[in-house]
Amino acid sequence: MPVSHLRLLSASKFAYTVTAATAALALDGKCLGDDHAYGRDVGYLAPPVAYVGGADLIDAATVGRIAEGVLIAFRGTLPPTSPNKKQTILDWVSDLDETGTDPNQLAQVHGIAGAVHRGFFDGLQVYWNALMPAVDALFAEAGCPQALYITGHSKGGAVANIAARAFQCLYGGNKEIKVVTFEAARPGDANFAADYNARIGNSVRYENDDDIVPHLPPEDELATILADLDASELLAGGGFLPVGTLQFIEQDGSLVPQTPGLDEHRLEHIAGCLVLLRFEKIVDAHSIDTTSRVYQAVSASGGQS
Repeated sequence: MPVSHLRLLSASKFAYTVTAATAALALDGKCLGDDHAYGRDVGYLAPPVAYVGGADLIDAATVGRIAEGVLIAFRGTLPPTSPNKKQTILDWVSDLDETGTDPNQLAQVHGIAGAVHRGFFDGLQVYWNALMPAVDALFAEAGCPQALYITGHSKGGAVANIAARAFQCLYGGNKEIKVVTFEAARPGDANFAADYNARIGNSVRYENDDDIVPHLPPEDELATILADLDASELLAGGGFLPVGTLQFIEQDGSLVPQTPGLDEHRLEHIAGCLVLLRFEKIVDAHSIDTTSRVYQAVSASGGQS
């Protein structure tokens, strides 16, 4: 059965409730919330379980049952708190461009073609051995549809893409895997992208105009622009590509698919914001709050997977 993309966006938002305050979860998992606190907009049948780990406990995910199957939501990097929006952008670049040109910073995953971002893959590995049996246990529940929904925002979107391919290797054709990401970073190289798109047929990504994160790790053109913001030591391009079918959110909130010239159009907008020091506009474009352009566009789209 299909699940609305708005519910999956709500799950991505809810994943941000997993913070250092839930560090006691370690890697064993723990139910989140009570009847009033566990993401009613998502449609969980019971409080989901949270997993957290990694440096500074920034790698986190939630796993739960919905009527349509099993849902995993990966948390992105924590929302910006600094009033210095330029520094926020540089922090994002630093967090999401750990690879440079060093081949040792690219992860080869057994059974998966191409290479993925090592930082994103490591973020998944910290709780993979706990997450896998939790998902299997939910699928084993009586009457559970054998469909796996995977979602995430920002860095969590890139991790969701890598996880989807890993679960596809694990389950083969025994589970229907559906992926929807929101303003995701780029998960892997061209070979990974081609393999992913060939094997994960039901995968959608929403990206917002003026949002820089879907361009990270950055292509060479953006790297050149960002170098002027004192970030040159972080920026080496690296050939990372997005995956899935694009739903691009224009300034007026309308959705458009991938078209010739769209990438150039997007880079021009981001470049203009950077050159004109409109850092707040870039940071705001990455928001998924209920008042954000992303939330409103997804809500109006009626998209389902």
